[in-house]
Amino acid sequence: MAFRSAILFSLLLLTLLPGPAGARAQDVPPGDKVPIERCDVLPVILLRIDGADMRFLVDTAATTVLNVKTFASGRSKRIQISSWSGVAATSAREVFLPELLIGSYRLTNLRLPAIDLTSIGKACGGQIDGILGVDLLDRMGATIDFQRRLAIIGPRK
Repeated sequence: MAFRSAILFSLLLLTLLPGPAGARAQDVPPGDKVPIERCDVLPVILLRIDGADMRFLVDTAATTVLNVKTFASGRSKRIQISSWSGVAATSAREVFLPELLIGSYRLTNLRLPAIDLTSIGKACGGQIDGILGVDLLDRMGATIDFQRRLAIIGPRK
């Protein structure tokens, strides 16, 4: 019991000590700051594809997927979707995007799957053109700040 109390006291002490010099809880990391909007309670970010503004759901537990209703062109192929409940095969359309802009950050020559995301849009009451997933968020060095409703894009350190 005394050992457990000593550990708890040590942890409490560590949380009370100041952090590294110059680090403050209010600091926002450098990079392009893009506002996060809401579709009901779901976080949504505006990005630009082929000169058009599009609304993408931000999902750090998914890979990037396009809405086939928005991106009708492309070739169909079988893909596998992995989740906590296992792997499921489905049919998706592969879409080539020459350029995708989030703030001033530019991604080029993307090949992404497109599936029907209509039910997500209906559930939140707005148009959803895709899901911005962890694969592209990581590639852009993105930080998601839900408290400030910001996505901070790059630069990578």
